Formats: sequence, C-alpha cells, structure tokens
Amino acid sequence: MSVSQIRILGGSMCYIQAYSLKVKEIEDQMDCSLYDYSDNYFDGNIEYRIFLRCKQMSRKKYFSMREDVLTKLDLVDDRHGQTHVDYFLGKNMNLHFRRLVAVLHDWHSSLHSIADSSLSSTFPIPIDVSKSYLTLN
Repeated sequence: MSVSQIRILGGSMCYIQAYSLKVKEIEDQMDCSLYDYSDNYFDGNIEYRIFLRCKQMSRKKYFSMREDVLTKLDLVDDRHGQTHVDYFLGKNMNLHFRRLVAVLHDWHSSLHSIADSSLSSTFPIPIDVSKSYLTLN
C-alpha cells in the first residue's frame, strides 16, 4: 500500500467514526427526549405523534374487525333465513315493506271494526248524499 492510499483510508475511517458517533449521539438524544416532557414540547412532541399513529392504527384495526363481524353476522342471518342485522343496515327492503303493509292493514282493520261497532250505535243519523252536494258551482 502506498502512502496516499493509507491517508485516504485513514481519512475515510475518521469520517466513518465521526458519522457513527453523530448517529449514536442523535439516537441517545431521542431516547432521552422520550422521557423529558419539556424537550418534547420544543422538539415537535414525539410522544404526541406516536400517540396519533397508534390511534390511527387502532382505528384501522377496529374498522377491519367491525367489517369482519358484520360479514359474519350477515352469514349467520342468511343461514337462519330472516335477517336481523339487515334491519339496521337498510338491506332487504322488500321484507320490511311487506311487514309495514301487514301492520298497517291490521291497524286499519281494527279501526274499521271499532268505527263500525261504536259509531253506528252512538250516532244513528241518516245522511242523504246526492250528486248535487258533491258538485262545485
């Protein structure tokens, strides 16, 4: 090896050592700043950013688990025939519309029977409705 190669290697080794010491110093500062709250306030609040990242990750995990649970509930309800989860999700509107029409029909029938039985005996007033009353002048 020549003298110039030794000088180049020595210079590069000094540079590598200085660089590694600087990296070690930065890592030590970051480790110390995690436990020192006043430095975190001035350095950009590392703990707060970590907290936000964890919150975002937990939110993603929650929504993925929620989707899995809803999918499993849909599969269970499809297995049993009628859907209970569909009521909350707005699916299977045909079934709900039929239920609504059946309930309204029962309600109308009960009101009609009550009106026929009670009003005919309470108010026996004959009314003459001819076409002359229904036309507009």
